[in-house]
Amino acid sequence: MAIIVTDLEGRVLAMASYPDYDLNIWENGITVRQAKELYSGASGVPALSRAIQGVFAPASTFKVVSLSAAVEANYSLKASYDCPATVQIGDREFKNFDSKPAGKISMTTAMAISCDSIWYQIAYDEWVRDGGLKPKENPNDYFFKTAGGFGVGKKTGIDLPSEQRGRLPNREWKLGWYENNKDFYCNYRERAKKSQLTPYLIEIARENCLDGDKVRAGDMVNFSIGQGDVLMTPIQMAVMYGAIASGGKLVQPTVARAIVSPTNRVIEEFQPKVTGELPIKRSTLKFLQNSLRAVVTSGTARGAFAGLRTEVSGKTGTGQVFGLNLDGSAKDDTSWFASYAPSKNPQFVVVMMVSQGGFGASTSGLGVRRIYEDIFGENGKEAIFPSGPSTRIPSIKGTSGVRS
Repeated sequence: MAIIVTDLEGRVLAMASYPDYDLNIWENGITVRQAKELYSGASGVPALSRAIQGVFAPASTFKVVSLSAAVEANYSLKASYDCPATVQIGDREFKNFDSKPAGKISMTTAMAISCDSIWYQIAYDEWVRDGGLKPKENPNDYFFKTAGGFGVGKKTGIDLPSEQRGRLPNREWKLGWYENNKDFYCNYRERAKKSQLTPYLIEIARENCLDGDKVRAGDMVNFSIGQGDVLMTPIQMAVMYGAIASGGKLVQPTVARAIVSPTNRVIEEFQPKVTGELPIKRSTLKFLQNSLRAVVTSGTARGAFAGLRTEVSGKTGTGQVFGLNLDGSAKDDTSWFASYAPSKNPQFVVVMMVSQGGFGASTSGLGVRRIYEDIFGENGKEAIFPSGPSTRIPSIKGTSGVRS
């Protein structure tokens, strides 16, 4: 699990990763047993900071990218689109969430209820226009280029070590992946473990041997709903949603606020840094803001935030995970909720990701709601930030070093 709270300038106000461990073990040197537990899968790898090092399929939180890509490809935000139960792509049927149809709906409703099948069709149509398995010399690649502009596949530059960049599975990545894995897939029966010699995995290996260097229709369809090979860290998600909240401004997140002397004199103060702008029109940004509010008022997060006075805007995400746990049970979905509040005058960005947490709304959505209750003082709680996030460096006598 990972939780991140920032202000709109990218200052990290809170960051947590679970499972955690007692940091005091580093004071006198750790034992071999402690080291093994830190990196053990059985104990959940506590040494991994999931907030900046954990990479996960972003699932439907990624639809802010897909909507923006569709606009760049000249899809109208004023039009209505079909949200069927399934979409047939080649010989495979891609299902909408819970296989439910929603009829012809607006794009706002599509975001609010998190329709998948709209994106299947749009992503597939754009893949065909770009040449399919025989791509044009200069394909438009609206989805890949827009994702890159949102920061997917790039480190945020947070002032902590070992940040991961996630993965943007574009055409260049596909080529590199194929070169590294071609020999394994083309000799799969000899190289794979016995447990991996299932008909399904053998067929995947055959396909990857034949054209694993190409972006296939299924790759594009999965990418459009934040599944498949795309991976993001929670800190990347916080920067992305902070940019939507702040009017398009991408920032470099920071933990440290200043270096101070033993006499409490500020030697150096670390100022927020703007690293870029979202590659979208102002009208698209406004539409995103309105649709993210609709997610909470009438969509998938309505139940999780019912009765909260603070207006929250955000997006649920439920990422399907392939594979088994150490005990042989099937892995559960990755739960996401990415958000900002208050909606009309944003001050805070809150992102929660729970690995194998199930549905985005019922797990992460409820968790984020409780965080906002603490921030703004609702449900009988005392507000942590009654006047909004502080931009002043706290003065504490008798301390020195880096202050956060």
